[in-house]
Amino acid sequence: MLRLSTYTRALLVLMLAACAGNEQAPAADSASLARTPDGVPYAYERIPLDTTRPATAVIDSVFPMEEMIRRFREGLPETRVLDGGAASRQELATQFVAALAKKDEPTLGRLTLSRAEFAWIFFPNTPNATRDNGLPPTLLWSQTVLASEKGISRALDRIGGGALTLDHLDCPNVPITQGAIRLHSGCVVRLTKADGSKFNGRLFGAMVEHAGRFKFAGYSNDM
Repeated sequence: MLRLSTYTRALLVLMLAACAGNEQAPAADSASLARTPDGVPYAYERIPLDTTRPATAVIDSVFPMEEMIRRFREGLPETRVLDGGAASRQELATQFVAALAKKDEPTLGRLTLSRAEFAWIFFPNTPNATRDNGLPPTLLWSQTVLASEKGISRALDRIGGGALTLDHLDCPNVPITQGAIRLHSGCVVRLTKADGSKFNGRLFGAMVEHAGRFKFAGYSNDM
């Protein structure tokens, strides 16, 4: 019994020391990770996961969809139009290729939906918004961000940073109308690189059309 008691006390000391070390770890600066240098939120930049939620906290998905949307919009400016973007699919693709060639990350960020545009324009027009069992906006946004971050990182590494010419944009799929938005998916670009070689493939996700303006939902691609 004495040997077991000593072992138990030693184990507890080690566990307490580990916990104390975790409490002293510096917190991530989520504000700097989630925005460009000029304050524009990237739609493809990683949003750090919230690890501070107590184990007994209520998960948002138990709330009605209307309440989950309200919570997602907290702190975001109400917006009814897409800011910037382009007036056509061709113009949006042209701006994207130019920014990719220069590795212009602030411009690439502005060509995608901001979190506010996702909250006020995009998500309310998706089927999820009308279903209590639909994907919560927080989850759908996180999935979009992670897939977009992966796609644009690979595009920048593999073909960015050199002269690029957009030879052709092909969007074969029939646009899907969802409420006040139209989604143009499956678009493929054909590019000519500085060395004369060609690239033909998908470099971005769906284009979102709203009130005559176009932006990317994200940069999920096949790379």
